[in-house]
Amino acid sequence: MGSEPDWSKQISNSNICNWFFAFAIVNAVLAVVGILGMVAYAFGVKNPSTITLLITLFPTVISTVHFFFWYLLCSRALDV
Repeated sequence: MGSEPDWSKQISNSNICNWFFAFAIVNAVLAVVGILGMVAYAFGVKNPSTITLLITLFPTVISTVHFFFWYLLCSRALDV
């Protein structure tokens, strides 16, 4: 593997971590919308399917934690 290209040296570490943070916030907002949708589904249907709620909840939680993990990793690794 070669050295870092010149064009990428101009990008500051804080900019990279800010992008991860922005993606984490957007994902968190989408997760809240998804959870509100699940609550609306649970109260709007006579017999809500627990499987449907879990299938929706699991990837929502995992993806939100995943994005915040990447931000934390970036912040600690680059010491921003």
